[in-house]
Amino acid sequence: MSRVMKPEKRVPIFPVLLLALICSLGLSPPGFSQIGASNKGIELFLNSKTTVYWAKYLSNDRDLNWNGGTKVKFDLARCKGISLYLFGDIETIIEKSKNISYFNPQKVHYTIEPGLKREVGGGELGIALNHHCKHDQDRFDGFTERWNTLAVRFVREGKVKDIALLRGKVTLGEMIRRSDVDYNREVIVGFAFHPLKKGLLPHFSANLRAVSTDGSLSERSGFFDGAIEAGIRLREGNGGIVGFAQYLHLNDVDHCGGRVEDLGRLGIRFEFR
Repeated sequence: MSRVMKPEKRVPIFPVLLLALICSLGLSPPGFSQIGASNKGIELFLNSKTTVYWAKYLSNDRDLNWNGGTKVKFDLARCKGISLYLFGDIETIIEKSKNISYFNPQKVHYTIEPGLKREVGGGELGIALNHHCKHDQDRFDGFTERWNTLAVRFVREGKVKDIALLRGKVTLGEMIRRSDVDYNREVIVGFAFHPLKKGLLPHFSANLRAVSTDGSLSERSGFFDGAIEAGIRLREGNGGIVGFAQYLHLNDVDHCGGRVEDLGRLGIRFEFR
Protein backbone atom coordinates (compact mmCIF):
# COMPACT_ATOMS: atom_id res chain seq x y z
CA MET A 1 0.00 0.00 0.00
CA SER A 2 1.46 3.37 -0.99
CA ARG A 3 1.94 6.07 1.59
CA VAL A 4 1.31 9.78 1.15
CA MET A 5 4.37 11.89 1.89
CA LYS A 6 3.70 14.52 4.54
CA PRO A 7 5.38 17.90 5.03
CA GLU A 8 8.36 17.90 7.34
CA LYS A 9 7.41 18.33 10.98
CA ARG A 10 9.56 20.10 13.51
CA VAL A 11 10.91 17.71 16.15
CA PRO A 12 9.70 18.79 19.63
CA ILE A 13 12.74 20.15 21.43
CA PHE A 14 11.43 19.80 25.02
CA PRO A 15 11.51 15.96 25.18
CA VAL A 16 15.03 15.97 23.73
CA LEU A 17 16.27 18.49 26.31
CA LEU A 18 14.56 16.57 29.12
CA LEU A 19 16.20 13.33 28.02
CA ALA A 20 19.60 15.03 27.81
CA LEU A 21 19.10 16.32 31.37
CA ILE A 22 18.24 12.93 32.86
CA CYS A 23 21.13 11.31 31.00
CA SER A 24 23.53 13.89 32.47
CA LEU A 25 22.13 13.21 35.94
CA GLY A 26 22.55 9.48 35.48
CA LEU A 27 26.22 9.92 34.66
CA SER A 28 26.88 12.01 37.78
CA PRO A 29 29.46 10.83 40.33
CA PRO A 30 28.54 7.71 42.38
CA GLY A 31 28.05 9.79 45.51
CA PHE A 32 25.09 11.52 43.84
CA SER A 33 23.38 8.32 42.69
CA GLN A 34 21.66 7.72 46.03
CA ILE A 35 20.07 10.60 47.92
CA GLY A 36 17.18 10.25 50.36
CA ALA A 37 14.82 12.18 52.63
CA SER A 38 11.42 11.44 54.13
CA ASN A 39 8.58 13.51 55.51
CA LYS A 40 5.02 12.63 56.57
CA GLY A 41 5.04 9.17 55.00
CA ILE A 42 6.53 10.33 51.68
CA GLU A 43 10.10 9.18 51.11
CA LEU A 44 12.09 11.18 48.58
CA PHE A 45 15.27 9.69 47.17
CA LEU A 46 17.29 9.37 44.00
CA ASN A 47 18.49 5.91 42.97
CA SER A 48 19.78 5.68 39.44
CA LYS A 49 20.86 3.04 36.98
CA THR A 50 22.67 4.09 33.81
CA THR A 51 23.53 1.93 30.81
CA VAL A 52 25.77 3.06 27.95
CA TYR A 53 26.18 0.78 24.93
CA TRP A 54 27.88 0.61 21.53
CA ALA A 55 27.30 -2.10 18.93
CA LYS A 56 28.09 -3.14 15.34
CA TYR A 57 25.34 -4.47 13.09
CA LEU A 58 26.17 -7.62 11.12
CA SER A 59 24.25 -6.49 8.07
CA ASN A 60 24.72 -5.65 4.39
CA ASP A 61 22.18 -2.86 4.79
CA ARG A 62 23.99 0.44 4.24
CA ASP A 63 21.69 2.21 6.72
CA LEU A 64 22.52 -0.16 9.59
CA ASN A 65 26.19 -0.06 10.52
CA TRP A 66 26.82 1.18 14.06
CA ASN A 67 24.41 1.63 16.96
CA GLY A 68 24.95 3.45 20.25
CA GLY A 69 22.91 4.89 23.07
CA THR A 70 22.23 5.58 26.73
CA LYS A 71 19.48 4.34 29.06
CA VAL A 72 18.80 5.93 32.45
CA LYS A 73 16.28 4.93 35.13
CA PHE A 74 15.58 6.92 38.30
CA ASP A 75 13.60 5.82 41.37
CA LEU A 76 12.40 9.14 42.78
CA ALA A 77 9.86 8.76 45.60
CA ARG A 78 7.84 6.25 47.62
CA CYS A 79 4.58 6.55 49.55
CA LYS A 80 2.63 3.69 51.15
CA GLY A 81 4.54 1.13 49.13
CA ILE A 82 4.03 2.89 45.77
CA SER A 83 7.19 4.13 44.01
CA LEU A 84 7.57 6.83 41.37
CA TYR A 85 10.20 6.35 38.66
CA LEU A 86 11.39 7.98 35.44
CA PHE A 87 13.05 6.16 32.53
CA GLY A 88 14.79 7.62 29.48
CA ASP A 89 16.43 5.98 26.46
CA ILE A 90 18.12 7.59 23.46
CA GLU A 91 19.60 5.59 20.58
CA THR A 92 21.49 6.61 17.44
CA ILE A 93 21.81 4.46 14.29
CA ILE A 94 24.76 5.25 12.02
CA GLU A 95 24.93 4.32 8.35
CA LYS A 96 27.82 2.57 6.62
CA SER A 97 30.73 4.46 5.08
CA LYS A 98 34.01 3.45 3.45
CA ASN A 99 35.73 6.30 5.30
CA ILE A 100 36.20 5.28 8.96
CA SER A 101 36.33 8.94 10.01
CA TYR A 102 32.97 9.74 8.37
CA PHE A 103 30.33 9.87 11.10
CA ASN A 104 26.85 9.90 9.57
CA PRO A 105 23.97 9.21 11.98
CA GLN A 106 20.78 8.55 10.04
CA LYS A 107 18.17 7.86 12.75
CA VAL A 108 17.58 8.81 16.37
CA HIS A 109 15.11 6.93 18.58
CA TYR A 110 14.15 8.09 22.04
CA THR A 111 11.79 7.01 24.81
CA ILE A 112 10.62 8.87 27.93
CA GLU A 113 8.59 6.95 30.53
CA PRO A 114 7.28 8.11 33.92
CA GLY A 115 5.54 5.43 35.95
CA LEU A 116 4.35 4.05 39.28
CA LYS A 117 5.13 0.60 40.71
CA ARG A 118 4.57 -1.46 43.84
CA GLU A 119 5.24 -4.98 45.11
CA VAL A 120 2.30 -7.32 44.47
CA GLY A 121 2.06 -11.11 44.62
CA GLY A 122 5.77 -11.77 44.94
CA GLY A 123 6.58 -9.45 42.05
CA GLU A 124 6.35 -5.82 40.97
CA LEU A 125 3.27 -4.35 39.30
CA GLY A 126 3.54 -1.03 37.50
CA ILE A 127 1.64 1.40 35.30
CA ALA A 128 3.45 3.75 32.94
CA LEU A 129 2.92 6.30 30.20
CA ASN A 130 5.71 6.14 27.66
CA HIS A 131 6.43 8.33 24.65
CA HIS A 132 8.37 6.89 21.71
CA CYS A 133 9.79 8.88 18.81
CA LYS A 134 11.74 7.71 15.75
CA HIS A 135 13.01 10.48 13.51
CA ASP A 136 15.61 10.97 10.81
CA GLN A 137 18.91 12.69 11.43
CA ASP A 138 20.38 15.12 8.85
CA ARG A 139 17.68 14.11 6.34
CA PHE A 140 13.91 13.62 6.22
CA ASP A 141 11.93 10.87 4.49
CA GLY A 142 8.51 12.39 5.16
CA PHE A 143 7.71 10.40 8.32
CA THR A 144 8.36 11.00 12.00
CA GLU A 145 6.97 7.95 13.80
CA ARG A 146 5.87 8.69 17.35
CA TRP A 147 3.36 7.17 19.71
CA ASN A 148 2.30 7.23 23.37
CA THR A 149 1.51 4.00 25.19
CA LEU A 150 -0.39 3.50 28.42
CA ALA A 151 1.11 0.29 29.76
CA VAL A 152 0.69 -2.15 32.64
CA ARG A 153 3.77 -4.22 33.50
CA PHE A 154 4.41 -7.12 35.86
CA VAL A 155 7.98 -8.11 36.76
CA ARG A 156 9.04 -11.05 38.89
CA GLU A 157 12.55 -12.02 39.97
CA GLY A 158 14.06 -15.04 41.69
CA LYS A 159 17.54 -16.11 42.72
CA VAL A 160 19.18 -19.38 41.72
CA LYS A 161 21.30 -20.46 44.74
CA ASP A 162 22.61 -16.87 45.10
CA ILE A 163 24.51 -17.42 41.85
CA ALA A 164 22.20 -15.79 39.32
CA LEU A 165 19.05 -13.73 39.06
CA LEU A 166 16.14 -14.84 36.87
CA ARG A 167 13.82 -12.06 35.76
CA GLY A 168 10.57 -12.36 33.82
CA LYS A 169 8.27 -9.55 32.71
CA VAL A 170 4.99 -9.08 30.86
CA THR A 171 3.79 -5.72 29.49
CA LEU A 172 0.34 -4.90 28.11
CA GLY A 173 0.09 -1.59 26.26
CA GLU A 174 -2.59 0.52 24.60
CA MET A 175 -1.54 3.22 22.11
CA ILE A 176 -3.42 6.36 23.13
CA ARG A 177 -1.83 8.85 20.72
CA ARG A 178 0.14 8.26 17.54
CA SER A 179 1.54 9.84 14.39
CA ASP A 180 2.73 8.06 11.21
CA VAL A 181 2.10 4.62 12.75
CA ASP A 182 -0.97 2.35 12.77
CA TYR A 183 -0.26 0.53 16.06
CA ASN A 184 -3.20 -0.26 18.37
CA ARG A 185 -2.01 -2.53 21.18
CA GLU A 186 1.11 -4.43 22.17
CA VAL A 187 2.13 -7.33 24.38
CA ILE A 188 5.78 -7.70 25.41
CA VAL A 189 7.18 -10.79 27.13
CA GLY A 190 10.77 -10.85 28.37
CA PHE A 191 13.16 -13.17 30.21
CA ALA A 192 16.68 -12.58 31.53
CA PHE A 193 19.40 -14.52 33.35
CA HIS A 194 21.95 -12.31 35.16
CA PRO A 195 24.91 -13.53 37.25
CA LEU A 196 25.10 -12.19 40.82
CA LYS A 197 28.65 -13.12 41.74
CA LYS A 198 31.65 -11.04 40.81
CA GLY A 199 33.82 -12.18 37.96
CA LEU A 200 33.34 -13.20 34.34
CA LEU A 201 30.03 -15.08 34.00
CA PRO A 202 27.47 -15.84 31.24
CA HIS A 203 24.42 -13.68 30.60
CA PHE A 204 21.27 -14.37 28.56
CA SER A 205 18.03 -12.56 27.70
CA ALA A 206 15.13 -12.81 25.24
CA ASN A 207 12.20 -10.53 24.37
CA LEU A 208 9.14 -10.94 22.15
CA ARG A 209 6.83 -8.06 21.17
CA ALA A 210 3.45 -8.62 19.50
CA VAL A 211 1.69 -5.57 18.02
CA SER A 212 -1.83 -5.30 16.59
CA THR A 213 -2.53 -2.66 13.92
CA ASP A 214 -5.57 -1.10 12.27
CA GLY A 215 -4.11 -1.45 8.75
CA SER A 216 -4.41 2.25 7.94
CA LEU A 217 -0.73 2.56 6.90
CA SER A 218 0.14 -1.03 6.00
CA GLU A 219 -1.50 -4.17 4.64
CA ARG A 220 -1.30 -6.20 7.85
CA SER A 221 -3.23 -6.81 11.03
CA GLY A 222 -0.17 -7.07 13.25
CA PHE A 223 3.46 -8.15 13.54
CA PHE A 224 6.09 -9.61 15.87
CA ASP A 225 9.48 -8.20 16.89
CA GLY A 226 12.00 -10.29 18.78
CA ALA A 227 15.49 -10.21 20.30
CA ILE A 228 17.75 -12.91 21.72
CA GLU A 229 20.99 -11.97 23.50
CA ALA A 230 23.85 -14.00 24.90
CA GLY A 231 27.06 -12.67 26.34
CA ILE A 232 29.62 -12.46 29.11
CA ARG A 233 29.21 -10.14 32.08
CA LEU A 234 32.04 -8.89 34.26
CA ARG A 235 30.45 -7.69 37.48
CA GLU A 236 32.39 -5.34 39.77
CA GLY A 237 30.89 -3.39 42.67
CA ASN A 238 27.53 -1.85 41.73
CA GLY A 239 28.20 -1.96 38.01
CA GLY A 240 29.54 -4.16 35.29
CA ILE A 241 30.63 -4.60 31.69
CA VAL A 242 28.77 -6.84 29.26
CA GLY A 243 30.01 -8.12 25.92
CA PHE A 244 27.04 -9.37 23.93
CA ALA A 245 25.85 -10.93 20.69
CA GLN A 246 22.24 -10.45 19.56
CA TYR A 247 19.83 -11.79 16.99
CA LEU A 248 17.13 -9.25 16.10
CA HIS A 249 13.91 -9.63 14.12
CA LEU A 250 12.64 -6.09 13.48
CA ASN A 251 9.66 -4.66 11.61
CA ASP A 252 9.34 -1.08 10.37
CA VAL A 253 13.10 -0.54 10.23
CA ASP A 254 12.69 2.51 7.96
CA HIS A 255 9.04 3.51 8.52
CA CYS A 256 5.66 2.05 9.48
CA GLY A 257 4.82 -0.77 7.08
CA GLY A 258 8.35 -0.67 5.69
CA ARG A 259 11.27 -3.09 5.75
CA VAL A 260 11.48 -6.21 7.91
CA GLU A 261 15.04 -7.14 8.90
CA ASP A 262 16.73 -10.15 10.52
CA LEU A 263 19.99 -8.86 11.95
CA GLY A 264 22.94 -9.78 14.08
CA ARG A 265 24.62 -7.30 16.39
CA LEU A 266 27.84 -7.41 18.45
CA GLY A 267 28.48 -4.89 21.17
CA ILE A 268 29.60 -3.82 24.60
CA ARG A 269 27.51 -2.35 27.41
CA PHE A 270 28.62 -0.45 30.53
CA GLU A 271 26.28 -0.50 33.54
CA PHE A 272 26.44 1.90 36.50
CA ARG A 273 24.35 2.11 39.68
